[in-house]
Amino acid sequence: MINKASISVLVLCLLPFLVLTAQQSIIVLSTNGSGGIVYQSTQNQTQRVFPGLRLAPQGKLIVDMGRRVNLVADGKKITISGPDEVDMSAIALRAENSRNTTFVSRFWNFISSSMTNTGSADDVEKYHRKHITNTKAGIAGFTDRDYPIQLPFYFGGEVGDQDLNLSWTALEGASAYRVTLLKVKEQTAVLAATTRTNHLRISTAELALEPGTAYQLSVTASQGEEVVSSPPVSFHYSPEGAAEITASIREKRAYQLLEPEEQPLYLILALEEENYFAAAQTAYVELLADDPNNRFYRQFYAAFLARMNDPEAAKAMIEPNPSKE
Repeated sequence: MINKASISVLVLCLLPFLVLTAQQSIIVLSTNGSGGIVYQSTQNQTQRVFPGLRLAPQGKLIVDMGRRVNLVADGKKITISGPDEVDMSAIALRAENSRNTTFVSRFWNFISSSMTNTGSADDVEKYHRKHITNTKAGIAGFTDRDYPIQLPFYFGGEVGDQDLNLSWTALEGASAYRVTLLKVKEQTAVLAATTRTNHLRISTAELALEPGTAYQLSVTASQGEEVVSSPPVSFHYSPEGAAEITASIREKRAYQLLEPEEQPLYLILALEEENYFAAAQTAYVELLADDPNNRFYRQFYAAFLARMNDPEAAKAMIEPNPSKE
């Protein structure tokens, strides 16, 4: 069973990997225009700079008058304003000598890792495999058997008053699925629903759940004469927790100094670190509802979905978006 303590391993496994990835290159976070900023290699080859680009620690960055580029290096955000020509080694040294709070450093590492690992659908698949391998190593019993039905991890952790758009891997030959939500201590069902599709929307606010209480979610289906199930996903009902975290973060100066497009991601990382995975997933969905073709946000959502064991949805975020064509 994946309980609250076990799910915390997801974040614990994630953070060292973020630090390692962030230190391998300098990542372009954002620019204030589509031109006027180029990277020049040591062979004097130039390349236009755009968000998500990974820059080698050698060469130089050339920024024209009126242009600005935000970079992430060594867990630090570095801003270069034009006109300027800066050696990449100087940027790395500046990052090394800068100081951040622990959470801010983790945030920039999170930014760097998300962009680095979602450049293509293949990158996302590799990231998912590596992350799930680390997760399985940290959760006792997780590898004991193969489950033909998988629920993403973001239905576990801490869950408040919100709609849960449950989804799971479709099972070939299944005519219906049974979704069960149990109160863990008494093993009594508070929800038992049947659906013919591999998704179901439920409202935790309408289920009269008890604050601070553990619940267990699972899906079963018949495949021929055999009944198969998903691994159970456990969560604690914390109706006000996500809102309290969000309100607290918005008061912090570090948050207020961020660019407008960075602030939602700062909030989401705080939610994920506190195990409010469902709230984090909802926040990503809301970001993309306002701007579905925003590559910046699609990459971060893809990285989140890969960590949450939903690789196909993650790759769909990176593959060409039909609505944009």
